[in-house]
Amino acid sequence: MTRGSATAVVVTCLALFVFGMFIVMAVGAGPGLLRGMELGGLENIGAPRVGLVTLVGEILVAQPTIESLQKMEKRDDVCAILLRIDSPGGAVVASQEIHDEVLRIREN
Repeated sequence: MTRGSATAVVVTCLALFVFGMFIVMAVGAGPGLLRGMELGGLENIGAPRVGLVTLVGEILVAQPTIESLQKMEKRDDVCAILLRIDSPGGAVVASQEIHDEVLRIREN
C-alpha cells in the first residue's frame, strides 16, 4: 500500500467515525427534543380527555413547556393535564417558571 492510499484510508475511516458519532448524538438527543403535548387515541372521541405534556431531558428553558401547558388549558375536551417529567434537573429559573405556571393552571 502506498503512502497516499494509506492516508486516504485513514481519512475515510476518520470521516466515517465522525459521521457515526453524529448519528449516535442525534439519536441520544432525540428524546430531549420530544417535549410537547400528546392526547389519547381516537377511541373516546368527544369524551373528556387527560392532556399529557411531556418534558424529557435537562430543563434549560421553560417556554416550550409553558406553551404546551397553556394549549392544553385552552382545550375544551381536556379535563385534566398530566405533566410527565423525565429530567436530571436543570436551570432553577426555568424550573420555577414551569412550577408557577402549573400552580396558575391549578388555581383556575
